[in-house]
Amino acid sequence: MDTNHPLSPPHSPLRQILLHALLVLALLQTTDAGAQETIRFDRYEHDFGTIDEDGGTQETTFRFTNNTTVSIAIARVLSSCGCTTSTYTREAILPGKEGTIHVTYNPAGRPGVFRRTLTVLMDGADLRTILLVKGRVTAGKTRKHTGYPYTMGNLQLRNTLLRFHPTRTGTSSLRQTQSILVVNQGNTPLTTHFITPTENLQARMQPDTLMPDQEGEIIITLTRKTDETASPLCVSLTEATQGKEKGKEKEEEEGRLLIKLTTEQCRRK
Repeated sequence: MDTNHPLSPPHSPLRQILLHALLVLALLQTTDAGAQETIRFDRYEHDFGTIDEDGGTQETTFRFTNNTTVSIAIARVLSSCGCTTSTYTREAILPGKEGTIHVTYNPAGRPGVFRRTLTVLMDGADLRTILLVKGRVTAGKTRKHTGYPYTMGNLQLRNTLLRFHPTRTGTSSLRQTQSILVVNQGNTPLTTHFITPTENLQARMQPDTLMPDQEGEIIITLTRKTDETASPLCVSLTEATQGKEKGKEKEEEEGRLLIKLTTEQCRRK
């Protein structure tokens, strides 16, 4: 009998292939419908529009509702780029309740159009959701040296944030040291001074004075109390002026830079 005939036998190869294709299609449609019924976001993408490379981080919050009959929780949020980070609801989300994913994008050193994705994985629901942030970054201050996206005056920095993780149990010393690589992009020698919120946090430049185009590092030392070692501590650097610190008018001094350090408990990723 001709197996290509519409009335082919039940076990013909052609009919088996058709049945398999229909089964796969039905499963895909069921998965999509289940995903829509499980988690519903207020939106799946956010456009930051046009932002300045030196304008600081940009933030937005995605909200979602648990439309299932069981509690769910966010297992992980995976970013396509280190420039895009997130914090999110950590506790279980009951049926009918809402959760949030707060997204931060850092445009420093990334002029041009950007599209970054975040993959949200859930516990209690076999589902992954893709979120998108996009926009365009206009070029900021000229960076003479590549690999140092942050600028403070004539100083270019590799980073402006450090995470000090808890010390290991049994460690005799609670003093931790980290460093940030820097380079002087100016045409004159540069001396850097630091303002710290406490004596337990110290910073110094190595070498003390950076000659034009010379590389160096900011060495930061944190001494922690025993009861402070349970969670990571973040140290951030920002440019300051002596005039602002004293409440006076801003005074610029050639060849001198003032950097302020602040600390806070790190937000969980």
